[in-house]
Amino acid sequence: MEIHLRINWRLESKFEFLKTKFTENEAQRNRVE
Repeated sequence: MEIHLRINWRLESKFEFLKTKFTENEAQRNRVE
């Protein structure tokens, strides 16, 4: 169970990181136009 939680946390943090990165890219694109 402990290992499962740790894997889950890593996936979630990676997803959050990608979402943040995508949001920043969108913001930059909107600023350029």
